[in-house]
Amino acid sequence: MRMTQTLLASMTALALACGGGSAKKDPNIGNTHATGDRDDVPFAGDAGDTGDTGDTGDTGDTGDTADQPPQSPVVFRVVNSGSTELSFNMNKGWQPVIFAWSGERGKKAKPIVMFSKHCTASCDLGEEEICPYCPAPENNKAAREAQKYEQVAAGATLDIPWDGQVFVYDKARGVTDGKKARCECFRKDDPPPEEYTVWACGVRLTAKANVRSKPQCIEAKMTLPASDTPMTIAFDFPDPPAEKSKKH
Repeated sequence: MRMTQTLLASMTALALACGGGSAKKDPNIGNTHATGDRDDVPFAGDAGDTGDTGDTGDTGDTGDTADQPPQSPVVFRVVNSGSTELSFNMNKGWQPVIFAWSGERGKKAKPIVMFSKHCTASCDLGEEEICPYCPAPENNKAAREAQKYEQVAAGATLDIPWDGQVFVYDKARGVTDGKKARCECFRKDDPPPEEYTVWACGVRLTAKANVRSKPQCIEAKMTLPASDTPMTIAFDFPDPPAEKSKKH
């Protein structure tokens, strides 16, 4: 009798293990791509149940390229070959730092605006947005605290992408800080196909009381449209010449 009860209990346990109606399925069983283990696979838990999309997601082909920004046709490369840190004033963006023109210098030069001017907006925006409100710092202390720099360490490089289009400005009317205002807005266009002179201007900052910070500009040439993309325009910033000591 005891042997019969033992045999009956063993058969009941085996039936439950093979999926009997009273057994509860572990939700993690069969889910080989659980959410949290593979953030790059959308709905990874569902895909793991079938095993089809989970296998193709392992290649990483679409996941790696989806987040990459489009390649810029022109890249301005700043090379700091000097022995001290090189800084760029970013209070008004890259437009006053990297600038270009065609033709001869002076009155015959034809400048192009490669980066948007400070505190300007697209002409496609509505009246409330076309003239942005950009209040200036109230005093010198606030101006120093708001100062922004892009810094390049000695021996390092910095790449600044440019989409190859120029900003063309028109007069506009809108609302600034709740008041009607006049401003200028931009639209984008392709630059004329020419050879351009490009300047990049930085500064060698110093914390010494008796040594002034030294502005430094480097010139390069650029032909548009770019024949090869990306076209890299390099600016090599060496140590500035040492100042001659003044004789008294």
